[in-house]
Amino acid sequence: MTFLTNKTELELDENQKELIRKQGAKIPLTNLTRKVWPKEYASNKKLDGRSKYGIVIRSFMKSNEIEYTTSKVIPRDVRISEEQKDFIQKKLDVLTPHHIAKLLFPEIPHITPFSKEFQVVNRYVERLNLLRNKDVEIKNEFDYTPPKTIKEAADRVHKALSRKVFDDISRLKRNEVILLEKLVEYMSTTRLKMYMDVFTSDKDRHLFESTFIEHVWDKPDLTMEDTQIFLMVSLNYINQKNIQRAISILNEQLEQEGATRTLSEILSTKTNELNQCETRIKNALESLNSKRADRLKKLTSQVMNPLAFVRAFQDKQERANMIQIAKYQALLASEEADRLESVSEWKARIVGIDKSEVI
Repeated sequence: MTFLTNKTELELDENQKELIRKQGAKIPLTNLTRKVWPKEYASNKKLDGRSKYGIVIRSFMKSNEIEYTTSKVIPRDVRISEEQKDFIQKKLDVLTPHHIAKLLFPEIPHITPFSKEFQVVNRYVERLNLLRNKDVEIKNEFDYTPPKTIKEAADRVHKALSRKVFDDISRLKRNEVILLEKLVEYMSTTRLKMYMDVFTSDKDRHLFESTFIEHVWDKPDLTMEDTQIFLMVSLNYINQKNIQRAISILNEQLEQEGATRTLSEILSTKTNELNQCETRIKNALESLNSKRADRLKKLTSQVMNPLAFVRAFQDKQERANMIQIAKYQALLASEEADRLESVSEWKARIVGIDKSEVI
């Protein structure tokens, strides 16, 4: 008997027909197909009753009134124990649901987003996140408030740097006032507030804000694009901290349970993530510092431009300040002159940069 399937001619020999007659009604069609076509099955382990070989057998059995059965896949009932739930809660902040599923079910060789093991773990993680978010809303009701005055800005700088930079807020030099005013401006952006409100950990909020302040507080010349880059750098420091924590936990597990293929793969993935994060931080800072150095070079060249001094002298407050500086320096009252502002500091402020950039 000859059959045409998918334009390919297949023919059953007498031995194959006899095998079908004897076992066709006893075993599922897929098993029968693999017995009737052993060479084809050897080259293709996925061969089943739906293939063209299975269709040939099915047609033969139908024409000979032989009943056949198909394989039925009994769905696996995957559940997580209380011990596994506790494991998920401990690893939730440092590992993805996919990585957690691999660790909980090491006997399953290939866990994908479609695997029951992953889906069970992911559903439990989603439930935990939902409860956690509700808890944050009820307990914290956190709403970030940026500094609005130079005193508040100075306090944030001291907290971020863990040292006092501005000794007496009531006797600030003009350039220090400008630094703090610019910091208030930098920290009033919508994106910074968005990040601060999203964080669920007070430690992450403090690290994010402190990192941002540490990078920008002494740079009054930053553009909007510069501040956005510093925000992304600060965010990457949070990611770096979380990845390092994950690696530390995985190393502890490695010491306790010994090396397994799954654990080693996850550890390798996290190590690569850490390297990529550190590279992003390094590249962003190098690019920003390079662009800023070029911009400052152009600004510094304006110091010798008489027009900058003329514009400053036309301003009443600047004119009074210039006269006072000249008067005290002429009288060699160095202490009072330093309190008001040095010539270097004044030049730097006129062109909108920090004193150290001029010196």
